[in-house]
Amino acid sequence: MGGGDCILPQASKDNQAMDIETVVALAAPAADATAPKIEEENKDANIDDKGIVRKGKTSYVWSHFTALPVAENGGKYLAKCHHCPKKYGCHPTKHGTNSMNKHLKGAHPSIFTKGGKKGTLHNFMPKAGEEGEPVKVSKGYNFEEYKKSVAEFVVLDEMPFRVVEGIGFRRMVKKIEPRFPVPSRFTVSRDCFQLYLDEKKNLKEWLAKSCVRVCLTTDCWTSNQNLGYMSLTAHFIDDEWKMQRRIINFCQIENHKGETVGREIEKCLREWGIEKVFTITVDNASSNDLAIAYIQRKLYARGGLVCGGKYMQVRCCAHVLNLIVNEGIKEQHTSIESIRNAVRYVRSSPQRTKKFKECIEAELIESKSHVCLDVPTRWNSTYLMLQRA
Repeated sequence: MGGGDCILPQASKDNQAMDIETVVALAAPAADATAPKIEEENKDANIDDKGIVRKGKTSYVWSHFTALPVAENGGKYLAKCHHCPKKYGCHPTKHGTNSMNKHLKGAHPSIFTKGGKKGTLHNFMPKAGEEGEPVKVSKGYNFEEYKKSVAEFVVLDEMPFRVVEGIGFRRMVKKIEPRFPVPSRFTVSRDCFQLYLDEKKNLKEWLAKSCVRVCLTTDCWTSNQNLGYMSLTAHFIDDEWKMQRRIINFCQIENHKGETVGREIEKCLREWGIEKVFTITVDNASSNDLAIAYIQRKLYARGGLVCGGKYMQVRCCAHVLNLIVNEGIKEQHTSIESIRNAVRYVRSSPQRTKKFKECIEAELIESKSHVCLDVPTRWNSTYLMLQRA
């Protein structure tokens, strides 16, 4: 075919009349030889002013790219890869799909098989399930979802951020999903914080829409570095009538005075938009009485109390029980203190601990546990110390 000549296909008996549009398309003159050749797989996608790809005769690359709204990109036509954060121009008349095609071949070779391009993203056959049924494998790959999954793994299993930089972890991820670039520990830390912000936003919206009242639990303590900390936990009933609890605050405080604790609680409630509080559970420290009185004054003015806050303060039963037990064992204080000193002596150095174990074996005493030291604020630790002794 050359110049303006064209060759029309001969009509078959079954198809005596050809479509007019097909005839016009075939009869059209060929493009100039100097014009760039565009392969069928690289024909431009039909994109509207909003940047949305309209389905039609488009390239396969649009199964792996999503056109972004033009208004959100300063009037630019951009498409984002489903498998990584890369973006490429996708103007209907200015850009083809060659750049996106090269990106898929270079950065995501697992998309292709020996037979060429394929629609699914896995080049392996899934194993049969326990009942002989084939395992369902996702045909899509979302880079952002994989990043979120890594952040959830670190949070739920309480793993350090540097776990993603371990050799074993990276090998495992490459075998499971070779297209996913394992992020660094700095990226994971940012993803975990972003996950917290997203969950906080969702919980705030739910509390404002569905939750009527919440119950709070707070406690303060001092760390080994002489730093004061306070935690605040919210308890509420969800839409399915199940008890839920969420730590809504964990902060460092200047001191354990009642007014200081009360201000921190008020600040947290304002941040979460919580105005209706049913009860606040605290221990028996006298400073907590002042903190409860402070919160009562603030919430009473907003109409967020039940019965004027008369039953707002709930004393922690575990703390009350600990005070009762400690008061009762004072009668045996001398004996308990002697055992406590003996345990301290045994645990004071590795040599003494080793010698103590040798004495146990020499006396043919069968014991899988070792002596332990109690904590004054936990009565059950004193019981365990006496039991093992």
